[in-house]
Amino acid sequence: MLARLYFVGCKQSVPLRTKLRDATQLSLFRQKRHLLAVSNIDEIPRLINFGARIESIRPESPRRTNPLAKHRKALSCHGPSQTTNQSNWHANREQNRSAIIESMTALKDKIKLVLDESRMLILGAQILLGFDLRAAFEPAFDRLPRSSQLLKMAALVVLLGAIALIMAPGSYHRIVRAGSDAEDVHQFATTVMDIALVPILFTLALDIYLATGRIVGMTGGIIGGVSIGAAGFFFWYGLGLVSARKETKSSGEKKKNPQAHPTDLKTKIDQVLTEARVVLPGAQALLGFQLVTMFMDGFDKLPNSSKYIHMISLGWMALTIILLMSPAAYHRIAERGEETQRMHRLASVLLLAAMVTLPIGICGDVYVVLYKVTSSLPASVGIAIAVLAFFYGTWFGYTSYRRATMVEDES
Repeated sequence: MLARLYFVGCKQSVPLRTKLRDATQLSLFRQKRHLLAVSNIDEIPRLINFGARIESIRPESPRRTNPLAKHRKALSCHGPSQTTNQSNWHANREQNRSAIIESMTALKDKIKLVLDESRMLILGAQILLGFDLRAAFEPAFDRLPRSSQLLKMAALVVLLGAIALIMAPGSYHRIVRAGSDAEDVHQFATTVMDIALVPILFTLALDIYLATGRIVGMTGGIIGGVSIGAAGFFFWYGLGLVSARKETKSSGEKKKNPQAHPTDLKTKIDQVLTEARVVLPGAQALLGFQLVTMFMDGFDKLPNSSKYIHMISLGWMALTIILLMSPAAYHRIAERGEETQRMHRLASVLLLAAMVTLPIGICGDVYVVLYKVTSSLPASVGIAIAVLAFFYGTWFGYTSYRRATMVEDES
């Protein structure tokens, strides 16, 4: 009790707060004061000059150490060679990371370019498609030789095969890779484009022959058609094959099982909209033909069954146009232009749905045109079904098989 009273007197005579300038020291001193209050009275005078003695009273705090210091010290003990190896490893890791990012960027750009090139091909093919479909309802078409009329129908069927190939990368990208970039997407698009150029060139040369032959005769038409075909083959294949030989010799081994690359959402949305723009021109050409045909004299001569089939095909084609234009409307109204995963999923579903309805509208008009020219119901129905099977087989059959094969390889 005496010790506590004496300490209170010392506290009043000596301003403690002016001596302790640090809050931590004040807290430690209070702890020491509580301990000394129950100790020997001889220890009390030592607190009067606590400003000089506080450091000796405060217990030594444990020294804080960096948890990585131990590992750094261990690494430094390996000598300069080990440190150099560590720095080289970090440098190689950064280089590999940069190489991966550059390859992903290059692949994204290549897929965008091949889709843009597909749009170029479909824009050219849609003009030929509209001409081939409408020509059968023109009065001058009936005056052509029978062989020329059948050649025209053959060119129409071949051209539809080319259009199916040009539009195929969209379904492949959606079904096989779910919109992610992969090397096989680029390879598939390149392959189908190389194949599709052949029927387009054949149809173009044949249309030149039929159009010019009515004016300059069959010989002049053949010369014109062959000349255009030769020029197209040289510029479309000749230049590419000559340049590709040098690269083929120096090219390395191809990847057997290409893996999907992580693709950002912005790129996915941009690609699915581009793929919709690839399909849209073909649907536009067919819709325009279907609407104009109903006001032509040749349409009035068709049997009622062909007229009803044409109207049903018109409805399917209009639905296809609506589906293909829906992502743009949804992006503006619902998402306000923002890039969301929901927008990408919806655009992918609508694109595939449009690729289901489009062949139905095409094959209906193929039947109408073929039946008008050939007057053969079995031939018209058989060819129309074959065209429908080719569209669905290319867009959904092969892609589903390819996806199943990749899943088995990965498992």
